[in-house]
Amino acid sequence: MLTVVVGPPCAGKSTYVLRMARAGDVLVDYDALARALGSDRAHEAPPNVADAVYFARSAAVSRCIEKGWPAWVIHSRPSESQIDAYRDAGARLVLLDPGMDECMARCERDGRPPGTAERIRDWYARPPQLAADWRVTL
Repeated sequence: MLTVVVGPPCAGKSTYVLRMARAGDVLVDYDALARALGSDRAHEAPPNVADAVYFARSAAVSRCIEKGWPAWVIHSRPSESQIDAYRDAGARLVLLDPGMDECMARCERDGRPPGTAERIRDWYARPPQLAADWRVTL
């Protein structure tokens, strides 16, 4: 089964996926892909690496859907068309939302890169439009 984990920066998406995934599950994590494709900065890929990561993520998700492989996709803010594609594929969606104050505290505590706090505020100002009947909120 494809599980898509959505939430703002610093919500704990990667931690949740690492805790829940089983051996052999495919893990599609933007930050891990960025490191694998050449980013030397955690949570902040240079533009050329970011472009390659978006392409690689899309290809990996498409392949998992095509093959029906068990997979976990971390996708902070999927677009409407991406949400439709996930839903059409029968994916389960998990929304991690510890609240903006907690995300901001984690951002500061973890020493996240400049711009992360703004991305947190932006996520809460414009959250993805997820149907209530298609999500598990944690």
